[in-house]
Amino acid sequence: MTYNLLSARMPDRVLEAYIADYPPHYDHPLITHEGEEFGYVVEGRLILQIGDQEHLLEPGDSFHISSAEPHTIRSKSDRPGRILWIQTEKLFEVEVMQGTI
Repeated sequence: MTYNLLSARMPDRVLEAYIADYPPHYDHPLITHEGEEFGYVVEGRLILQIGDQEHLLEPGDSFHISSAEPHTIRSKSDRPGRILWIQTEKLFEVEVMQGTI
């Protein structure tokens, strides 16, 4: 999976926007964290799982969820997927601090 940060790294920002590219057959366990997430599917067919419920997403679909609910994105497709994400968790700050970016 790759991320392309769209947000400026301005101090005190509340939102982070990025594009996430998902490879074919991407699978990730359910996660939880603080905040909210909004996603807009740009390309591919992906599955949004929230708890026990799965939702098939296609280009043009969007969602807005509480990040406190167990959630993940998966792909059962042979083709890649792409989502525009806007969320309140600052994913890139966490990864920079952990030395992964």
